[in-house]
Amino acid sequence: MERLPGRQQVVFGQMDELRGIVMKKIHEQQETMDPGNPRDFIDRFLTRLNQEFHYENLVSTVLDLFLAGTETTSTTIRYAFMLLLKYPDIQEHVQQEIDTVIGRQRVPQMEETPFN
Repeated sequence: MERLPGRQQVVFGQMDELRGIVMKKIHEQQETMDPGNPRDFIDRFLTRLNQEFHYENLVSTVLDLFLAGTETTSTTIRYAFMLLLKYPDIQEHVQQEIDTVIGRQRVPQMEETPFN
C-alpha cells in the first residue's frame, strides 16, 4: 500500500504525524519522570521499559488508546444529537438549562464543566 498512489498516502502521512506527536510526549515525560511517583500510564510503562516492554510497544499502545478514545467520544456525541433530534421536548429542556447557566451572549468555557 505504501507504494501505490492514492488517498491512503494522506492517511499514512497523518499517522506518521500523530506517531511523532506521541513520541515527543513520551520523550518529554521520560525526561521529567520520577520512577517512585508515576503520574500516568506513560510513566508506568516507562518504568517497565526494557524489562517487559519495548519503546515501540509504548508508542503503539498510546496511539491505540488515543484513537479508541477519539472514536468513542465522537460516537457518543452523535448518539446524543440523535436522541435530542428524536425527543424535541428534552432538547428544549437542555437549551433552557444552557440559557440559564451560560446565557446566549457567550460561549461556554471548559472551567464550567462539572468534570473539572
